[in-house]
Amino acid sequence: FAINITYIPDIIPPSITIISPLNQTYSTSSIDFNLSLNENVSSCLFSLDGTANVSMTINSSLTGASYLKTGLSTGSHSVIFYCNDTANNLNSSSVTFTVDNTPPLITINSPANTTYSTSSIFFDISLDETGDSCKLTLNNWLTNYTMNKNTNTNFNYTNNSIVDGSYTTKFSCNDSLNNVNNTLQLTFSIDTTPPLITVTSPENKN
Repeated sequence: FAINITYIPDIIPPSITIISPLNQTYSTSSIDFNLSLNENVSSCLFSLDGTANVSMTINSSLTGASYLKTGLSTGSHSVIFYCNDTANNLNSSSVTFTVDNTPPLITINSPANTTYSTSSIFFDISLDETGDSCKLTLNNWLTNYTMNKNTNTNFNYTNNSIVDGSYTTKFSCNDSLNNVNNTLQLTFSIDTTPPLITVTSPENKN
């Protein structure tokens, strides 16, 4: 009897599809690294920013790998993924992404920490990055006012009816990734009432 055996060697490496992270900016320091493969793999690893390789968890179907990466610093990152199939063919794929979990820095241009003799106050602030929206309050957020977006980094608002008194104005701004800064505040006063004058001398007499 003659038995013919055809053997086709596997020399093709697995195709790696990076599901996460993508080439975009994230507002979190924890990102789930997730891969999809077109065939069964025996192992997958990654190197973040040139550091030592880290092993990933292979799923039950052997066609996917994941790893929850925590503690990512703000800034740009580059990650390279390496995967071996069951025939030990190696392939790699890389992606660059950015982490921005820092809220915008707010600078108060107006008002100042002083007393004004007018009931009309111009509120003006600047941000150190592109802002999405800003608002302010004069009564600890019982009510708030949406500020006008003058430019991507400048917001203002005019209140024409502030009654006499002392006020602590608080600002809240979020950037395009919804990182929020609501810690900045400033105290000012309004005094539009003239002083009451009492004439003690001379008296109304000859």
